Amino acid sequence: MAASRYPVSVYAAALVQTARLQTFAFSVRWSDDSDTFVRRSWDEFKTLQKTLKETFPVEAGLLRRSDRVLPKLSGEAGRQGLRGGPTATLPRPGHAHSPV
Repeated sequence: MAASRYPVSVYAAALVQTARLQTFAFSVRWSDDSDTFVRRSWDEFKTLQKTLKETFPVEAGLLRRSDRVLPKLSGEAGRQGLRGGPTATLPRPGHAHSPV
């Protein structure tokens, strides 16, 4: 029977954004020295976080905040570019702006 492999390191590789979806890409190095490229959506991260919190309530800080080791995921952090994110407004060409 082959030994189980496990992740040794994970690096964020890219953020791919289409009109309606953000996908986060990671490079994963495994114990057998192989590399894998993994992509997940923000909703998949939220589902994973919910599962981890239910499975590991102590590590999620549900009993005592000082015991928390699982990271918090803000509800809007992954969607910031889709709605309500930082924007800049530039004046339209040909329109003069006068001080008020």
